[in-house]
Amino acid sequence: MTGQVYNFPAERGDKNHLHVVVLELSGSKQFLVVPAFGADGHTVNEAIDAFKSLYVARDDQIYIEMDNARYIQFAPGYTGKLAYWVFAQARLHSNREVKRATYVGEMSKAGLYQIVGGMLDFADAVPDRISANQLKRLQKLHQKLKKDICEN
Repeated sequence: MTGQVYNFPAERGDKNHLHVVVLELSGSKQFLVVPAFGADGHTVNEAIDAFKSLYVARDDQIYIEMDNARYIQFAPGYTGKLAYWVFAQARLHSNREVKRATYVGEMSKAGLYQIVGGMLDFADAVPDRISANQLKRLQKLHQKLKKDICEN
């Protein structure tokens, strides 16, 4: 499921947001996912500013701006737009939660490489937010993606 992109149901009255599965954990019982938000949204920009202050972190340690149309092969009926993928809001979701979400596409290795690299930068800034096991798996995935990208 790594690299699959889902549209998760809204929380607390928000709009639905895309999430990419970054890691499968506990034998596919849990998934580390990173959400995306429209880059022009007022709320996401306020949240990013708050995260930068809270964690004393740089922009690239909190989020990455990506053109989803370039990095996601969308299922029919879905289109991409410029978005912020916010590492500071990455969280674990159960298999049931992921299965309830709507599959919308597959992120390219190049896109996932950027997301995983951002997660590693976030771990440098806020080491207590990512477990040692998750960090090790992110590092391994980052190396594998780099190798795959270089070979193609």
